[in-house]
Amino acid sequence: MIQSFFSATRQCLCAFCRSPRKVIKKRRLTWMNVLYSALLALLLMFIFWQGLDGRVFLFFLIHLVLAEAFIQIRWRLSLPCPRCGFDPVLYVQSPDRAAKRVSQFLDRQRQRADYYLRRPSPLEENIRLRSIRKPNGTGQSQEGQFIKVESEGPQALSPVEER
Repeated sequence: MIQSFFSATRQCLCAFCRSPRKVIKKRRLTWMNVLYSALLALLLMFIFWQGLDGRVFLFFLIHLVLAEAFIQIRWRLSLPCPRCGFDPVLYVQSPDRAAKRVSQFLDRQRQRADYYLRRPSPLEENIRLRSIRKPNGTGQSQEGQFIKVESEGPQALSPVEER
């Protein structure tokens, strides 16, 4: 409990491929960052001018801007899934662009030499599970049925799809 409170990351699942991953919790500056910026500005003031000087506010503001930028960039770079490339912020802005980015990411992954030597990703496993069809006795699959599929990962309910 205490470890999760002080942790900079949190565990979550990708909304697209359902793979577990870590995301940075901190999105904005905190009061501690402001305090650190003020202390750094005071330290720089005493290093450069050996006394009190009004130009310390310039150091303070520059450090606040840089700290905010780095925190935002770090948070934003932690959001896309490393396995499928899904970006939730891009999905909220434009689902079509997010789908295009996922397909581009997966195409790039398939072109890598080690792609065929590794275990299947959770996304590929979900796609394989969805493509399984259950015949209804006539050799055709029944539309709208759900079948329970056993897999290496968690059990899933998969809609029967027509081909």
